[in-house]
Amino acid sequence: MSRVEQRGERPEEHPVGTLFLTLLMLIVIVGIWLTVYFDMLGRG
Repeated sequence: MSRVEQRGERPEEHPVGTLFLTLLMLIVIVGIWLTVYFDMLGRG
């Protein structure tokens, strides 16, 4: 629990890591969405 508290107190400690994780999440979400979208187009 101490680690979570430290992260909550200092969110600006690793801004690059946070930005990278955010971009990675967006890429994964968009990739899944495009896969489903083209799969539906192929079936249609």
